[in-house]
Amino acid sequence: MASVKACAPYFYMIVSQFAYAGSSILGKLALGQGLSALVFVVYRHLIAMLILAPLAYVLERNRRPNFSFGVMLKIFILAMLGITIQQNVYYVGLHLISPTVASALGNVIPAFTFLLAIVLRMEKLNLKTVRGRAKLVGAIFCITGALIFTFWKGDAWLKGSALMLFGYFACSVSLVLQFTNLKYSRVEIDEVRFEWAECMLDYI
Repeated sequence: MASVKACAPYFYMIVSQFAYAGSSILGKLALGQGLSALVFVVYRHLIAMLILAPLAYVLERNRRPNFSFGVMLKIFILAMLGITIQQNVYYVGLHLISPTVASALGNVIPAFTFLLAIVLRMEKLNLKTVRGRAKLVGAIFCITGALIFTFWKGDAWLKGSALMLFGYFACSVSLVLQFTNLKYSRVEIDEVRFEWAECMLDYI
């Protein structure tokens, strides 16, 4: 039982990657039919908001919401970076490149997040340890692979890949801010209600 519980986070991460890949394919199909990237993002988060609202009520109805002005301001900033900017730039870029390249470029997210954590002194890089060297080599490989894909084909791919990389950088900034808020916040925030608030603010 303990081993299953320990493996659960990895299982959820694998499932989320399949979901991201499916989202890229469906998004590319929708954009190929002439749907605007901005309209697609609005519909996507409207549907997410409608789905999460009853889930938040059922799963967290006995918990008191902690949506003060400060908490809502933080959620708004996270929604702007991790959803509004990232998603809009992502789908505009997806219109110019293939879902395969879009998924491959997503490997820069952990590299960007790692570098931001070092710059902000949230993580220390110790090259004397195997773990520290592995992190650095992994970040270099991720960024190098993304650059190879970026300069692979023509101007359209270059523009699309550049938009993707900008969107993924915004996502990395959002992840770092989420960690900071969760670590230093004195207010406990329910996960489903938090995601619902993000989708609502992004839709607005």
